[in-house]
Amino acid sequence: MLTASSMGATAFQKGLGAIHSLSHPVNSVFNIHHGLSNAIFMPYVLTFNRPEIENKIVKLSEYLELKNVSFNSFIDWVLDLRDKIKIPHKLSECAKITDEDIEKLSPMALNDPCTPENPKKTTLNDMKIMYQHSIEGKLFN
Repeated sequence: MLTASSMGATAFQKGLGAIHSLSHPVNSVFNIHHGLSNAIFMPYVLTFNRPEIENKIVKLSEYLELKNVSFNSFIDWVLDLRDKIKIPHKLSECAKITDEDIEKLSPMALNDPCTPENPKKTTLNDMKIMYQHSIEGKLFN
């Protein structure tokens, strides 16, 4: 437990990024469990951040011994894992979020303390788009 606790503290020092930034407002406004919202947002934020993280994700896919060592293979692995453990693919499967809600949630996400540590600089519009993509189930190219 001590080792796990230390690893958790290290993760917080490293920075959590937009997955958590998007989750925190949704958790408080819609009462969605934090771990669930993180799992939902993960592939959307990873594909948003792709230009900044692709090399690290390729190394991670190698470590996981995926057949095809690539960013896309890792995303497929994440999506498959989510499906196996019954994590919804879209945020809209957990809450009815309107355009007005996105307008309310996005500034909260942008101003979240986790946002500055996101690998790719984010704007208010980026947050709106990430929320919209997660509601529609549309990954970034």
